[in-house]
Amino acid sequence: MSSLSENDMKVMNYHEGQPQETTNGKNYTYDWTSIHSDNFKQCFEQINEKKRALEVGCYEGRTTAMLADVFNEVVGVEPAPRELLLETVAENKNVTLCKGLLYDVLNEVGSDFDFVYIDGSHIGQDVMLDVQLAWNKLKVGGVLLIDDYEWYNDPYIVSMFNDGFIDSLELDHKEYRARFSPKRAVDAWLSVSVESDVFIENYQLAVKKVRNINEHIKNRRVFFSPDD
Repeated sequence: MSSLSENDMKVMNYHEGQPQETTNGKNYTYDWTSIHSDNFKQCFEQINEKKRALEVGCYEGRTTAMLADVFNEVVGVEPAPRELLLETVAENKNVTLCKGLLYDVLNEVGSDFDFVYIDGSHIGQDVMLDVQLAWNKLKVGGVLLIDDYEWYNDPYIVSMFNDGFIDSLELDHKEYRARFSPKRAVDAWLSVSVESDVFIENYQLAVKKVRNINEHIKNRRVFFSPDD
């Protein structure tokens, strides 16, 4: 008998949607967009201008196509573009695809985004890096939406690494789940942020950028000792 609770199973299977055929005739493996339509709607209502959007982790381009209908310009970051994503980019002149991880293409993506959607690596330390790098690209008044905030899938975590790696960490079951959890990474980032206002917290998490701390620092030298 499985030791997982009903809620555990719900979280692990949350994204097992049915193939979704859109109006342009594309058959996507999973519908990971419409199931979060309420969250997207709330995010867009928070944004004054819908000029630029950044998507970190595009997969097949289902969400990319939706964002292209809402924003004047969409920049997608994806290390391994699939054919459906490439078709979406070709069909939408307002979409630019940057191939690589976010930290590899920082100069290419630009800045001053009104909306950022993160659905990239699910390894905790990768999530933390993506969140901070993307946050620096977001305008004050812009919104960051993080997918899979409550995600965990123990068999998937094990499958991501070479044989024996997880065992070599000598972590118990609950601890390696926590170490690779997007939620723990995002919560750690939030704990030191004075720029953010969380307004959605469910399977996804949405944060509005209410200020830029750098605009309020009188003299950055005060953060360093006189001998630096």
